[in-house]
Amino acid sequence: MLEKIKRSKLKIWFLLGFLFWPFGLLLANLKRIEPKNLRLSMLLFSTFYGLCFIVDYNSGSDSVFYASQLESMYNNFNFKKFLSILYSDGQTVDLYQPVTTFLVSIFTDNYIFLFMVYGFVFGYFYSNNIYIILQEVYGYKFSILGSVLFFYLAFIIHIGDGINGVRMWTASHVFIYGVLSYIVKGRRKKMLWVILSPFFHFSLAVPTALFLIFVLTREYINLKIVYLVFILSFIMQGISIELLRNLTDSILPQVFKVKADSYVSEAVQDRITNTSQSAIPLPKLFLNYASKIFLIISATFVYFKRKELKYVENRLLIFGLLLYSLFNLLSHIPSLGRYLSIASFITLAACIMFYFRKQYTRYFKRSFYFLIPVGLTFIIIKIRFFLEYPSVWLVIGNPILVILGGNETGFYR
Repeated sequence: MLEKIKRSKLKIWFLLGFLFWPFGLLLANLKRIEPKNLRLSMLLFSTFYGLCFIVDYNSGSDSVFYASQLESMYNNFNFKKFLSILYSDGQTVDLYQPVTTFLVSIFTDNYIFLFMVYGFVFGYFYSNNIYIILQEVYGYKFSILGSVLFFYLAFIIHIGDGINGVRMWTASHVFIYGVLSYIVKGRRKKMLWVILSPFFHFSLAVPTALFLIFVLTREYINLKIVYLVFILSFIMQGISIELLRNLTDSILPQVFKVKADSYVSEAVQDRITNTSQSAIPLPKLFLNYASKIFLIISATFVYFKRKELKYVENRLLIFGLLLYSLFNLLSHIPSLGRYLSIASFITLAACIMFYFRKQYTRYFKRSFYFLIPVGLTFIIIKIRFFLEYPSVWLVIGNPILVILGGNETGFYR
């Protein structure tokens, strides 16, 4: 009875925290980490982030399309017309985003409510993925390095990217949630989320297929071989785009070929050539190299202590490195390099679980601390991009102020 009263009071406090200051609620739960409370505060903050999202109609980003589509559906669409666009033009091949947009358009054409829903769905999977890892390390000391590792993990695929590119990054966390639930928690039914991830973004069919192969062959895959393949993937030449084009033409149904062509067409090959000859912005260049260095060092330190890995850590590390190796060989193709973020999240999750168990040993005290400066710089740059999308209400406001007071003033504009 007392436990029920305590839970009810906690729910009331969380509701009040969300209504009056969601950012403060998140800070309070980061200060004193308790997995369930932090998960809920992250979910609420992600929902609020969506409500604070500002669409820059001059940017050409995905969010412009989502906002425009909502307005178009609100003014012109009916259910029959909506069904006619699914899988019909070779472009609308993902179900989650258009279905969600259509459902919201029944009630409003104001994009902040659409992005609030996007934020809630993204936040559900995002917060649960962090929660699963937190449960595994809860009770261990959070050192400076441990905190850096967790913040690094949280910013690999953060809320800002998750709403601006809602299809790809929501699909990524749906996929990761299924993988972590299956490998770490042993929940076989949750593997369904892996299979459903292509309905959020069709290209997740590739990592989904790899995961299903991994599940069937996991007892025969050796970490030594996988680690060698992982290292070689940084040295070997990328997989030919012409080979990929022939492969997609031969195996994909016609409805998916148009979409697949946007990844592997001759126009994309020309774009690769032009991109290699043009300058890449320094922050993005740093993030690219820092993420690779951070992952190589983390995985290598854990690999050399592989005999001390738990079974779950071993399997998670193997799958993460396999996934990273595949997409590292494809990363020269625009848009395919982003799949490295999924692999990085899974690989680093295994490294974090192992580090927290072994952080008191001399080996980890000396070795892992090399990661702190790289990790901190990565986090700082990611925070800069994280604040690119929302209004200032994200930090100082609440849902009531956003809805009644407007949402025009961003952090950089």
